[in-house]
Amino acid sequence: MLLDIDRFKEVNDSLGHHIGDQLLVEVAGRLVGCVRESDTVARMGGDEFLIILPEVGRAENAAHVAQKFLDSLAQPFDLEGQDVFISASVGITIYPSDSREVHMLVKHADTAMYHAKAQGKNNFKFFTEDINKSTIERFRLESRFRRALEKLEFQLNYQPKVDFRSGRITGMEALLRWYHPEQGSVNPALFIPLAEETGLVIQLSEWALKEACRQNKEWQNEGLPPLRVSLTFLPSISIRRTCRT
Repeated sequence: MLLDIDRFKEVNDSLGHHIGDQLLVEVAGRLVGCVRESDTVARMGGDEFLIILPEVGRAENAAHVAQKFLDSLAQPFDLEGQDVFISASVGITIYPSDSREVHMLVKHADTAMYHAKAQGKNNFKFFTEDINKSTIERFRLESRFRRALEKLEFQLNYQPKVDFRSGRITGMEALLRWYHPEQGSVNPALFIPLAEETGLVIQLSEWALKEACRQNKEWQNEGLPPLRVSLTFLPSISIRRTCRT
């Protein structure tokens, strides 16, 4: 298993690294309390722990241990008089059915753990080939998305809002679209959540807001009246940041 503390960086940033270090010690103690003497709990680095359960038997037994971890960590930690609440995500892989190679088992557990985080954190997932494929595709999509931001492969399509009584266009809704040079149009349901997860939504939103303003000004230069343009996909933090500049 690989266990990673959810949002551990927030603990370090808000309470200080000394509290984060104490938390890691306390977490290790609780994990050790959930396993047998024959099992191994090791800190891999940062806030990630590796757990080895020899002769665990059925996969259900591994799931039971993983749930014990989550239940144990759900109890508050008393650190210098402060109650600190955390959760964790766990990835599970089985030897020898998933692999006989140590490095591949660690990789598979990491893939499953990442999938657990993507599914909302505070849970565990077993490694499967479907998870592996979806994770690989997700990394590929993220790589393409980052290149698309550099090359500005995005554009805004405008949907008019019309007053039916007068037939006059009263506003526009800007729809963000990504047109990959080889794969064509990419579904916004794929890349908008990806942008939010990676934090790239700020950069994307700033570009979209500036582009909408540029287009609106161009319409006015052509003799059209000023129009209100809405960009509904923008996070509020991005709008406030851009409007101040």
